[in-house]
Amino acid sequence: MFTEFLMQSSPEIHLNIEKINIAEVPVDGEKMQNWLDQQFRKKDRYTAFTLGKAVSDLRLNPAEKRSPP
Repeated sequence: MFTEFLMQSSPEIHLNIEKINIAEVPVDGEKMQNWLDQQFRKKDRYTAFTLGKAVSDLRLNPAEKRSPP
């Protein structure tokens, strides 16, 4: 979506900004990974909702692929 905006093939861009208290961000490796996975799932659901698609229909860049939840 952002790439299309930059290439001027999309007339708008949607931003969703959430303030996160630093005390809520885990510092333990596994807990942090789980927290980050949760944040990406929220991003995927928001993107799918904005585009009117199912989350499974989103095309992820291979570098962005993550393990299933």
